[in-house]
This record gives sequence, C-alpha cells and structure tokens, in this order.
Amino acid sequence: MSQSSLKIERNVKTIATLGAFVLASLIVTVCVVQHTLGKSIKQLSTSVIPMQSKLAELNEAVGRMFLSQSNLHTLDQTQIEALENDKQDEHAALKSLAQLKQQLTDPVIVSAKHFPTDATSNLDSEVEQFLDARKKLFHVAKLTESLEQEFKRAQDQVDADLKHLLQETAAIAGILRLKYVLEMRQVAHDLDHEITDQSHLRDLIVGDTRAQSEAIEAFNLSAQKLNSLAGKISAAGNTDILNSLSANEAAQNSLKLRKSLEKIERVLTDDQYQDRLAKLNQLTNMLIERVDDSNESLAAKRREILLRRQELRQIQNESERSAHILQRCTSSLLAFSERFATETSGTAENTISGSRAATAFIVIIGLLCMIIAAFRVRTSVFDLRSQNERLSELSQSLAEANSGLELAVKQRTASLQLVLDSTGDGIFTVDTDGLILPERSKAVVEWFGEPRENAKLWEYLAGDDDNLSDEFWMGFDQIVSEIFPFEVAAAQAPSRLTLDGRTYELEYREVSSNGSLNRVLVIVKDITAHLEAERADRAIKELQEVIGNLLRDRDGFCDSIRECNKLIESVGTTDDMIFSKRIIHTIKGNCAIIGFRSISDQIHELESILEDDNRLPSDEEVASLNLSWNQGLSRMGTFLDTCDQGIIHVMRSDLERLANLLRNEVGYDDILPLVEQCLLEPVNIQLNRLADHAARIATVLDKKIHVTTDDGGLSLPAERLKSFWPTMIHLVRNAVDHGLESSEERLTAGKSEAGQLWLSSDVVNGWMEISLSDDGRGLDWERIREKATSLGLPADRREDLLEAMFTDGFSTRSEATDLSGRGVGLSAVKAACEMLGGSISVQSDRDHGTEFTIRFPWEKGIQLDTPRQSHLDSATQSIATPTQADV
Repeated sequence: MSQSSLKIERNVKTIATLGAFVLASLIVTVCVVQHTLGKSIKQLSTSVIPMQSKLAELNEAVGRMFLSQSNLHTLDQTQIEALENDKQDEHAALKSLAQLKQQLTDPVIVSAKHFPTDATSNLDSEVEQFLDARKKLFHVAKLTESLEQEFKRAQDQVDADLKHLLQETAAIAGILRLKYVLEMRQVAHDLDHEITDQSHLRDLIVGDTRAQSEAIEAFNLSAQKLNSLAGKISAAGNTDILNSLSANEAAQNSLKLRKSLEKIERVLTDDQYQDRLAKLNQLTNMLIERVDDSNESLAAKRREILLRRQELRQIQNESERSAHILQRCTSSLLAFSERFATETSGTAENTISGSRAATAFIVIIGLLCMIIAAFRVRTSVFDLRSQNERLSELSQSLAEANSGLELAVKQRTASLQLVLDSTGDGIFTVDTDGLILPERSKAVVEWFGEPRENAKLWEYLAGDDDNLSDEFWMGFDQIVSEIFPFEVAAAQAPSRLTLDGRTYELEYREVSSNGSLNRVLVIVKDITAHLEAERADRAIKELQEVIGNLLRDRDGFCDSIRECNKLIESVGTTDDMIFSKRIIHTIKGNCAIIGFRSISDQIHELESILEDDNRLPSDEEVASLNLSWNQGLSRMGTFLDTCDQGIIHVMRSDLERLANLLRNEVGYDDILPLVEQCLLEPVNIQLNRLADHAARIATVLDKKIHVTTDDGGLSLPAERLKSFWPTMIHLVRNAVDHGLESSEERLTAGKSEAGQLWLSSDVVNGWMEISLSDDGRGLDWERIREKATSLGLPADRREDLLEAMFTDGFSTRSEATDLSGRGVGLSAVKAACEMLGGSISVQSDRDHGTEFTIRFPWEKGIQLDTPRQSHLDSATQSIATPTQADV
C-alpha cells in the first residue's frame, strides 16, 4: 500500500472518530429529551387519540345500523335477510368496543381527573342491548314479511274461489235461460198450430224460472259482498277495525250467502242441477272459511300481521332508546378525552422548551468538530489528485485491452449464431426473471418477430392472449422457484402454442451454474405438418370404421344417418334449452354408433361449453356442427347411395314359407298375411344393433360383457318406434358405463368375469314391453337421494327418487365423459316414450343389477310363435342370429 493511501486511511479514521463523538453526544442529549417528551406524546398516541378514534368508529357503526333498520317495514324477505347477514357494522362495533374497553383500563386514564366512570360501565351493556334488539328486529321483520306473503297467497286463493263460484252460478243461470227460451218456443208453436193445451203457457207464466233466476242473482250479490269484505280485511289498519269487520259484516255476509244458497236449493229441485248445487255448496263453505271462519282465514292472517307490526314498532323503540343512551355515553367519553389531551399537550410544551437549550449546545460542539475534520480532509484531497492521474493512465491501457477482447467476442458470437440458425428450430434463452436474452436462432424471429427490449417470455409468446400469458407465467415461475425437480416443473409448463394457423411444440432445458439454475433454454419446433399428417391418418381410420359399420348393418346405419339429419336441422330452430340438450346428446350417441368419432368429440366439447355457460348453442356453433356433419357425409362418397335403394330384410324361413304357399297354389287370403309380415320390421334387428353398440362400448371401457337378446317374435311397422330406438342408446351406455363393474370388481364380488346384459321384448296384457337389464352394481339410492336433495328435488319416497332420475341435468357422476354423465340421456328416453304414448319404469337392488321396462300400446304388429334370440360376447363381437336374405 502506498504512502498516500495510508495517509488517506488515517484521515478517514480521524473523521470517523470525530463524527462518532458528535453523534454519541447528540444521541445522549436526544435520549434524555425524548425520555421526558415521549412520556407525554405516548399518552396522546397510545391512549387519547386511539380512544377518540374508537369512540368515533363505535358511533359511526351504531349510527349506520340504526339507519339501516329504520325502514325494515319497506323491505322484502330477500332484502331483510341480506341486511341481517351483513355483519360488517356489527363486527366493527364489537371490535371498537373491545379495543375501547382495553384502552379504558389504562391506569393513567382511569386515575385522571373527571374520568366518567358511569359512562364507561354502561357502555358495554348498552351496546349489547342495542345488538339484541337488532336481532329481535330482524326476526320479527322476516316473520312479518312471511305472514304478508302468506296473506297475499290466501287473498289470491279467495279471488280464485270466488271466480270459480261465479262461473258455477253463471252455468246454472245459463241453463235456466235456455230452459226459459225453450218454453217460449213451445208456447209460440202451440199458438201457431192452435193447440188448445195451455199447460206450456201456464208453466211459462207461473213457473219457477223467474224465482230461480232471482235466487241466483241474490246469491251472486252476496258472494260479491263477501269478496268486498275480503278487500276491507286486507286494508284494515288495526285490530279494532278488523275485529269490527269480523263481528259484524263477516257474520252478516256469511249468513246471507248461506240463505241465498238454501233458497237456490229450494227452487232448483231438478236432478240435473244436483251436482252443480253440491259443487256450489262446497265452494261457498270453502270461501266463507277462507274469509273469516277458520284459524287460516284472511282475518286471522291479517290479525297476526297487525300484531307483528305492533311488536316491530315496540322493538324499534327499544333499539332507539339504547342508541340514544349509547350516544350519551360516548359523548361523555369524548369530552373527557379532549380535556385529557389538552392537559397532556401543556406538559409536552414545557418539555420542548427545555430541549431547545440542550440541542443548541450539541450543535455548537458538532460545528467545531466539522471544522477540524475539514482541514484534515483538505490535506487528503491533494494526495488523491496525484493518485487519480496515475489511475487515468491505467484506464487508457485497460480500454485498449477491452477493444481487442470485444472483437474476439463478436467473432465467437457470430459463429454461435450460425450454429443456432442451422438447426431449423427456434432456440433462445431466458434468465430467471423471465427476460429474453439476446442469443436466439433465426427461426425464433421468423415465427414470433423480434422481441422488444426487456420483453418477458410470457409477453413474447402469448401476445394479446391474457389467459395464455398467465399460463406461461405460472409455468415459468414454477420452474425457476426450484421447489420441484426441473423435469417435473418443466412438464407442467405450456408445451404447445398455436399462432397464425401453425402449431409449435415447446421444450425447456436447464442451464445451471455451480449447482443452481442460471437460465432456461427454450426450444421451439414447428409441428404443424406432423399434426396435419396425424389428422389425415385419423380421418382415414374413421372413414374405414364408418364404411365398415355401413356394410355390417346398412339399415341401422341409414336410419342413424336420417335421424341425425333431422335432429341437426332442429338444433338451431328450438328455444327450449332442455329439448336442445336432449337433441345434441342424442346426435352425439348416433355419431358414435355411425363411427364419426371426430364429430362425437366435437359435440362432447360443445356440450361442456353449453353446460358451463347454461345457454343454447349460438348460430356459429350450429353452423360449425352442420359443416362437420356435411363434410363427414361427403367423405363417404357413393356409399350413401345404398340408403335410398328401398331394401328390406326378410327371414329365410319366411321366404321358404312363401315359396311353399305359391307351389301349393293357395289362396290370396293365405299369402297376404305372410307378405304383410315381411313388410314389418322384426324387433330383433333393433335389439341386435343395441347389443352390438353395447359390445363396442365395453371394448372401449376394457370391460367384458355377454349380451342376450330375445324379441318375443315381435315385428312392427318400421315407423312405429322410429323416434324411440335412437334414445335407447342412452340406456345401453348407462348400463355398460355405470351399471356393469370391471372384471376385477365382479370377481371380487363373486360374480362371473363377464357382465350380463339382457335385451328383450314381448306383449303383456295388450302392451308391448321392451326390457333392458343387467347384473351389475345396481342403483345407489343413497347417492341419488343426496343428489336430488342438492338440486332441491323431492327425495322422501322411492317414487320421488325415480322421478328425479329422469329429470334433465340429473347425474350422480361428478364429471361428464364422452359416454355418460351429462344427466340428459334418461330424460331423453322418458320424453321419447311419452311422446309415443308409452311409459318407463325401473327396478334395481344394490349389487343385484338394474332393469328398465318400457311399455307401449300394442298395435299394428304381429307376434310369431317362435321368438328370435341371439347372443353376443364382447370378446368376439359376433352375434348369432337367424339367417336373413336381402330383397
């Protein structure tokens, strides 16, 4: 170390010593002054000011609560409950009271002169009384509002009963008028034909028609007066008026109404009026009871409302009294705090005067020390100048060396850039703060543009997409936090990015230094062509599957195509959200059967979006669905032409029977039934299609099943249940997905490895019954009850649970899959059954399977003596059925 450096060091030490001495002296003086002054300030800051603040907060909270509850009689039930649940002011008042009580226990405050002991002791009790009165006030207000709603419903019921009563009397009056007109016509007829029998004329003049009409009019007048009485009861402002109405007008009107009814019964003795008179008597008694003749009458409900309003006013008066007393207590404490603050401020002013002299003394000493230090620093400055000259010479030499080093770095960077650009991938590095570093390949700039200065990774890649930006930020933050291993954290970050119609794959690699993460290497690859090749491959496989399904079951395939065409046309024309969900769900099932899995997946995503947003599909979504469907059909080319060839399936045995009849030259009447039978569709065709679909679903779910079908020998017109059969797919899917267990579960439960599924049809007591049953886990009734309760549906009886199962949106699955879980399938089946005049029922025992039975009126069909049966195993997916021939 040079001599100048040693001298500078000694000077610095001297200045530091002088500074420390001055600072220590100043600190000691300030501490002495602060000890005296702080005591006064502490009393103000820790006792007086907080106490005033809490008193003000308490007053404000109580004032807001008092104002909010002053107009409870004008609020409805929801507003009262919202006001009651808003505990912010109540919590603020209790919090301020607790803190205030703690401050008022300070011995300095309590021992002060003029301390309001009575106000302090009453503060807690008055706040408690005010809050208790507030709780009672909300309770009574809600009860009053509930009673008023009940009164309004009862009043509406009285109006409905009176309307019904007047309709009955109008019907009787109409009959009487018609009878009177008929009698007049008979008299006119007798006069025109000079008939001497005067009995009709006598009946017209002295008969009961006029008396009957007058009795009806008197009854109507009494009924209207009773309705007027109901209006007076609803307008009664106090119990005295209400009691007067009940004692006088109610009794009189009820008596008049009953007498008018008795008079009607006396004058209307014909049997044709007895049913109407009985109904009139029932309505009259019901109306009298509802107005003022029972504990549930309008008068009783109005009396209860008036009593509750009186109780509400009393509680409001109590609350107001507590608020006024509380305000007097807080005013006394505020006056005390102001006086105490004035006394403490006087003490603080005296302390400040004493501290000024001490501060002046310390400042003079500090100035003397600074003068001495300045002379010492001046000497050191001259030595520093000469040293700076030598440093300038060294700096110039260093600049020349740096110039050569920068040239070498530029050459090396250019070589590295050539290597990066030659890879064809986007490569760039990011520091641990997310800043994009200068090193990057050419592909990065071509794909995403030149990053702006200080650009972050998430800003550069996501652009204006805030959601994608958040995903990149969270993923990168997890990587650099090093909470998890780098490979685990990198796997959670976004790995794909779509921009300008191209798709990129992202890979993150660790760049470490001395065992810690230094930066992250990001590698971006354009995989657009690869994805397009994959999509093309999937489209080819899907087309192969679709054509295979067409060749395997042409009629079923064509029916599904026609059904989907009709359903897709109706998607955008309905405003019924429930019906729309059923249509979309059925289209998805049909597309899965046809083999259009891409369309089925698209509809599944659409269902999720519509369910989350709780809305109908938009015009754009409907147009997209139509486009996907039409593109799928266009890919099939001429294969669809076979759907319009009018082919029907005929059993070989039926053809042999027809040939034998023709050989034997039997009559027309013997041949016609067999030909008509051939024009019908055997039910086993539909059952076998469902069995085949069940086997395919089981294969997807990795389950083993054995399906048995038995059509009971039934054949129907193809159009009879055409709209019903597509909805059966939902029951089949639920049975395989929900009902049947996996092979491991079945073996553990002591069942066969393959689940059993039965599909059958038969005619029972004039009804066609279609049954689907399994030997799976059965329905979990407790889970169904919990779900129904959570949706607000009745769940007390087994019938309630069955009704809930067929409600739209009901599903015990917590997450929907592409097979089930939407809560739409069962409701669609029930709707299709009821539309065709049928019904559906369910039988299920836990761990013993479930059976669905659908019943339709049996009409326009035939039943053979020998039922058609088949068996299908999901392992082979082959169905053993009777031989068929195409005609």
